Amino acid sequence: MREVYVIGVGQVPVNNAPDAHVAQLGAQAVQLALADAAVPVERVAALYVGNMLSGILGQQKQLGSLIVDYAGLGGIEGVAIDAACAAGGAALRLGYQHVAGGLADIVVICGAEVMANAPNATVTRALATATDWQLEGSRGSRSYR
Repeated sequence: MREVYVIGVGQVPVNNAPDAHVAQLGAQAVQLALADAAVPVERVAALYVGNMLSGILGQQKQLGSLIVDYAGLGGIEGVAIDAACAAGGAALRLGYQHVAGGLADIVVICGAEVMANAPNATVTRALATATDWQLEGSRGSRSYR
């Protein structure tokens, strides 16, 4: 296994803008990280995106390929990873494995989530999908009954 390094980082400001678009925010963070690393987009082999709720709250799945497009990364592999609250860590692990295993020299890892655009009850219900929905999440909290 090869050694793996983080060579650039990028973050957009956290906010509660009602028109926030998860793929655009992710693409901005990716572009900032590439600029910080001084890496041209042509060197990037893959993008791994950690996200939990965009399919439920934003009706937007397939964030990997969408952020690849918005960030101007061409036709590289773009994969979205859903692992509840560990989605960002899971994306990092897959990117690490990709580089450590010699499949690529440079990959980009992105964590992106937008929850401020939905009512609190909707967000709470969406977050409950990280549980066993049939046995737990669908039953709600006793304080909400």
